[in-house]
Amino acid sequence: MEPDVRITTETPQLLREEPAEALEGLFAAIQAEGMELAMTSAYRSYDQQWAIYEDRAAEYGTESTDESMARPGHSEHQTGLAADVISIDNPDCIHGDCFAETPEGQWVAENAHESGFVIRYPEGAESITGYQYEPWHLRYVGEQTAQEVVEEDLTLEEYWEQPSAAEYSEDQTEL
Repeated sequence: MEPDVRITTETPQLLREEPAEALEGLFAAIQAEGMELAMTSAYRSYDQQWAIYEDRAAEYGTESTDESMARPGHSEHQTGLAADVISIDNPDCIHGDCFAETPEGQWVAENAHESGFVIRYPEGAESITGYQYEPWHLRYVGEQTAQEVVEEDLTLEEYWEQPSAAEYSEDQTEL
């Protein structure tokens, strides 16, 4: 389903129905506070994830890329449960770690759980999640789970008692 929210691409951004509706609620709530978000990315097919991964790996190397994004077949974007958001009206920080320092980023960190989202890769949890801090990457888990994750100050790996990021098999190490 295409959520009725502001996006930064010409290509429609899709989510499963429940997270799409929850994202619309999150965007409405932040707008009520006088701020704007935009979605930059949501569902990605295997081929889309591969193209993004391959481009980044060509520029930064496989090891560095593995710390900043999932390989195809392992990305939350392929589930239809993840959305990347930005502070569209803040020209000094359109995307990146500085999102957390914007009023919109601070609002998202404090309130996203009320709409069923968590910041999937929190600051300081890189050794647990396997990925660098991404204050813009939201994962829909439902309101109850999101509330518990936030109250207990856990990552999803800790909450669900799962290992950190995917270990790639030998046949997945070559691009």
